[in-house]
Amino acid sequence: MTFVSTGDKNDTLTLFGRTINGLMDGEVFNVTYPEDRGTLKVGKNENSIFSKSSQGVKTSLIIRVLKSSSDDLFLNGKVNEQADPNSLFIVGTTDKLFSDGQGNIRHEVFELEAGVFIKSPGTLSDADGANTDQAVAIYEMEFSKATRKIT
Repeated sequence: MTFVSTGDKNDTLTLFGRTINGLMDGEVFNVTYPEDRGTLKVGKNENSIFSKSSQGVKTSLIIRVLKSSSDDLFLNGKVNEQADPNSLFIVGTTDKLFSDGQGNIRHEVFELEAGVFIKSPGTLSDADGANTDQAVAIYEMEFSKATRKIT
């Protein structure tokens, strides 16, 4: 399952109790479940063996923010705090609004629990200046669990 924000002003990403506003172009944040929740094997005579995988609840979050924005400075500070062995895990939520075309609005919310930064933002230099990713800081995080709710 993948959740991708369109960057609409009605989409919200909150980490450490802070709403992240300096989101960039394209996919501004992306929540995915990279591991399978279970496996199934079908054997002789169509007998089946299946098992649940605890890794299936692991959740990845990628955020694209404007470099040097207040959100970039905030997130970079949190990355640096993570070096402290007593630092807290990341918690947060995403909230995306959907309409069914009949005037009914629904919220798709992911409640993110117990996360860590897995990669720090890098940098890019484009001599032509045409690549807008030069102005983007990309943060990658993983969470032990994300609960998806539709309200």
